[in-house]
Amino acid sequence: MPVWNKVSFDNVAEGNTSVLAIIEEIAKATSSQAGGIKNLTLTMDEMQTVIHENAAAAEQSASAAEELNAQAKEMQLYSDQLDILVGDHGKRHLHEHGGAQASGTFSAEEMNDIPAAKNLLTASR
Repeated sequence: MPVWNKVSFDNVAEGNTSVLAIIEEIAKATSSQAGGIKNLTLTMDEMQTVIHENAAAAEQSASAAEELNAQAKEMQLYSDQLDILVGDHGKRHLHEHGGAQASGTFSAEEMNDIPAAKNLLTASR
């Protein structure tokens, strides 16, 4: 049986104190890391919410852009038809009635006198 002396017990007690201090440091670091992970999780959740909101806003913007594009194409069609009317029938109407302004444009009343233009203007409303 080994013989224990006071020096041996003091060494063991000192070693235990050191181990206890190290365990306390590990516990503090673990607690700190857990808090950091919690904050990171909250931040990631917030980012995910913002990403979903941005995706929804982008989808709405794309839908609005498609609608505006369709309306622009429709307006271009009306404009092209009006160019045709004013370019062909409108010029004949000018010569027949001796009207219109010097610039070659028509007043609203004169446009209403051109049947095809009247139909176009009515359809665009």
